Amino acid sequence: MASKRFEKGSTEYNLFSDLWATCQRYYVPEPENDRYYEDALNDILAFEKKYDGNLWAHEFAAAMTRAIHETEKLMTSGREVKTA
Repeated sequence: MASKRFEKGSTEYNLFSDLWATCQRYYVPEPENDRYYEDALNDILAFEKKYDGNLWAHEFAAAMTRAIHETEKLMTSGREVKTA
């Protein structure tokens, strides 16, 4: 199977660096914090817009939004959520 090494500074390298930073920032939802959700949504939309037209960025943005939403649902239902 072929693999691709992204050159530092390339669009792909920056996309994955930004994805990683955004995931780390919002990894653990804060159900009682409206500001958390506002910031998360704004940052995810900015990520997608920055890489406008890139299918990977679009799908990653959708996945981050779903993951935050689903994790928050589990947390508010009282179920244990593994975040590590």
